[in-house]
Amino acid sequence: MVGVLKAAEDFAVQNYPRKLDKIIQYGTAGFRTKAEELAHVMYRMGILATLRSKVKKATIGVMITASHNDEPDNGVKLVDPHGEMLEASWEVIATELANVRDEELEVTLTRIAAENSVDLTADATVFVGRDTRPSSPYLAKAVNDGINVMQGKAIDYGLVSTPQLHFFVTCQNTDRSYGEPNEEGYYMKLATAFKTLRGEEYENGSYKPFSLRMDGANGVGALKMKSLQRYLGDCFSVTICNDGSGKLNYQCGADYVKVQQKPPQVICNISENVSSLI
Repeated sequence: MVGVLKAAEDFAVQNYPRKLDKIIQYGTAGFRTKAEELAHVMYRMGILATLRSKVKKATIGVMITASHNDEPDNGVKLVDPHGEMLEASWEVIATELANVRDEELEVTLTRIAAENSVDLTADATVFVGRDTRPSSPYLAKAVNDGINVMQGKAIDYGLVSTPQLHFFVTCQNTDRSYGEPNEEGYYMKLATAFKTLRGEEYENGSYKPFSLRMDGANGVGALKMKSLQRYLGDCFSVTICNDGSGKLNYQCGADYVKVQQKPPQVICNISENVSSLI
């Protein structure tokens, strides 16, 4: 199976070469930078997620997103078996792997596998998700190529929110009492929890429906809230502002509110009392 590591290097050189000498660091939010600088990183993170899956004997997640960053940026982070952040020691490995020269990729992978007792013949499964950025489909392909070259099983969920991918990974690695590893399972769990929170009020129909205006930041969260509403029924009404028709995170979104200390520029064209709507 050592030949698979040579194949990984050859595929990288041909399809995802490291074009810049820039050093990129894996942090709390994974890797984040300009999207055009990330193809080789994504490919290598597909490889790393596969190795991690082989070590943990569990499904690992790879989420492609730069969250609150501007649309030209993108990023990637790995999700460990119970939906938690990647183990700190593997963050160091991720940083090394992302920055090594193409011609040193096989040697580096060989050492990583040896130092972490990776059985290269073991099965591996990786869940992949991405946000709505224009660069995300191509970068997702790079991740999937990395998984495939390592003979892992890639399950691509397409457009999902980061919490959804964490949920899917957790469900897959635990018994099904936690939930089903799909969008319906996610929506069912949230809606059921909310209705349970309302208790007898909801059961006997004496509740007062909640109404909320949500800043969707023109991203994937807006899309998924539309789906969630079908499961919430009439107990929770959401009006989605910045619903995807505008530019991602432009004068809206959590980071904009935090940094600028003011509400999003568009809150469903309602200006009065907007501070209560965020």
